[in-house]
Amino acid sequence: MTGSSLKTASAVFLWPNESTAVIVAVIWGLVLFFWIIAIVWTTKDSNARTQSIIKQFWYIILVTIWWPIIGLPLYIALRPARYREKYEWWQSQNAAICLSCGHRNNPHHTHCVFCGEKIHIKCRECHQPYPASYAYCPECGAPNIDQLLKENR
Repeated sequence: MTGSSLKTASAVFLWPNESTAVIVAVIWGLVLFFWIIAIVWTTKDSNARTQSIIKQFWYIILVTIWWPIIGLPLYIALRPARYREKYEWWQSQNAAICLSCGHRNNPHHTHCVFCGEKIHIKCRECHQPYPASYAYCPECGAPNIDQLLKENR
């Protein structure tokens, strides 16, 4: 800012001197800087936590409109608890896959919650239950004949 523009700003806003105008300009600059940083961080964080473009858009709007002072704490309270990669990995590792419809199910369920098909079978050798999508029994290693026949078709 030049000296004349500071004098003009001081005259318009009735600031007693030029140093007050500089202090206010610096404060507004810092507020704008942190506001932009909060929007960028919210964009990256919401992208890492959800695939929903609509949710990401609303999170960014929330921080943009409500400023970081109100919007950022609201976003932190409303955002998904887990990062998308961690949730997808956990879900893929702990899921029992239904052979009928292909949906992932809780490994403790005995029937698919989407189609009602059995998702666990009993081993023909040791009689322990295990997911029907497994090619071999995890307890004794006996082959799951039905699954192996389906894979070879």
